[in-house]
Formats: sequence, C-alpha cells, structure tokens
Amino acid sequence: MRAIRLTDDAADAWKILKDRYEAKGFFLISQYIKEFLSMTYNESQDIAAFNGTFKDMLAKMLDAGLEPFSLTFLITLYLQWVGHVYPTWAERQRSVLRTLTNTRTKPIWQTLEDMMTDLVDENRAVTNAAQNGNGTGISMYGNRPQP
Repeated sequence: MRAIRLTDDAADAWKILKDRYEAKGFFLISQYIKEFLSMTYNESQDIAAFNGTFKDMLAKMLDAGLEPFSLTFLITLYLQWVGHVYPTWAERQRSVLRTLTNTRTKPIWQTLEDMMTDLVDENRAVTNAAQNGNGTGISMYGNRPQP
C-alpha cells in the first residue's frame, strides 16, 4: 500500500492497515450476532467467564451499531443457555421474573446482573460444599453431582 510506504511511524502504518482491513458495518454486526447466538454453556465452563463473554459480546454489538436487544430477550436467552446445566436455579429465576414482571418493582437489567451474580455465588457455594464433603446445595444441579 502506498500510504504505508509514505509513513515512517509504525503506529501510523498499523492504524492505516487497521482502518482499511478491519471489519465494519453490516458484516461486523452480522459476525457478532452469529458469535453471540452460537454461544453455549456446558458443565465444564466457569460460569463467571461465561458471564463475562456474554457481556463482552453485548458490548461489541452495541459498539458496532446494533440496536439494543430487548432485555426480556437477553434474560430468556441467558436462562436458556445456563438452564440445562442448572435447571432448578433457572426455574427459580423464571419464577422471580414472573413476580417482578407482574409487580414491576425492579428494573429488568439489574435483574439480569443480579441473576448472573447469584449463579456465580451459588456455583461457588456448591463447589465449596462439594470440596468439603458437604452435599448441601446440590439441588441447584438437578440432584446431579456438581462437575
């Protein structure tokens, strides 16, 4: 590229290349949506890391210009992703959401954040109980041993 040959600064050359070849517009949005919707969660993953990836993908899509998803959609999708590993916990969250929706007592985004934090906390508690030989908290896993 001619513009790169005309610069003596590596940072300028990198910026020129980045601006020219970095994905933009519809292609980038399409790529992020595909990545987001193909996310999966399984028993061997760390739930805190999954939550971070979930939030990072949302931020990337918004930064790329995608209009925000409905928060109800995000919560439903999150529960769908983690619900097969934590069925009892997911059903309890759905029950809480039904109550909150009917009473409109709490903003829905805070509810998603609270749900993510609650799952990380419960996962830690179950892991600690399993390591200490105490079986409490196992119901979160549908009466299966925690992986």
